[in-house]
Amino acid sequence: MSKFISGIFLVAFATAGIVGLLREFWLWLLKADCPGVPAYYIVIPVSGHMENIEGMLGSVSERAKAAGFSKTYIVCADCGMDAETKLLCGKICAGKPETLICCRPEELCSIAGAWPRKK
Repeated sequence: MSKFISGIFLVAFATAGIVGLLREFWLWLLKADCPGVPAYYIVIPVSGHMENIEGMLGSVSERAKAAGFSKTYIVCADCGMDAETKLLCGKICAGKPETLICCRPEELCSIAGAWPRKK
């Protein structure tokens, strides 16, 4: 019976280790390769009126910190948001330096600094 229980623990810990390695590999693939640029960007497209924008941006920020993303920018992409939502996003972004807001989705490349790459 003890061999069976120890086998279950062995399989559980081996699975957790493999999942951890896959997670680290996946995060390594998502990293920006430009010096001086934050490692990760989370882009949230916002259009129209959103009542829960404060909660959503705060939740994403806290989840990124809890997941171990140390250098993370949360980009709130303006895809046609109304004036009230834009005002709320502006207030949130002023209080959180790790959160950015851009006017158009076309500006995402210039914010990231990675594209277009200069030859």
